[in-house]
Amino acid sequence: MTPGQVTRRVVLPQAIRIIIPDVGNQFIAMQKDSALVSVMGVWEITYLANRYARRDGKYMEMFLAAAAAYWVLTLISSYFQARLEKRMAQAYER
Repeated sequence: MTPGQVTRRVVLPQAIRIIIPDVGNQFIAMQKDSALVSVMGVWEITYLANRYARRDGKYMEMFLAAAAAYWVLTLISSYFQARLEKRMAQAYER
């Protein structure tokens, strides 16, 4: 096999299986930390909730909706990460 084929068929499958949990955890952490970015003025969920809360005067409702949105995003990301990890681990369970 050529070096490219060895990398594609041997090295990458092993590396991806090991990397998936770390990358998934970092992705979920970035989603949660994006609320901190709103302090710098980036338009995202917390910023929009704050903007709509000021306009309508419904702070509690808007921030609860933003928290629910973050929670749902985290659940979805965790679900897909777990499925991907399980699928990658099946090759080594035999």
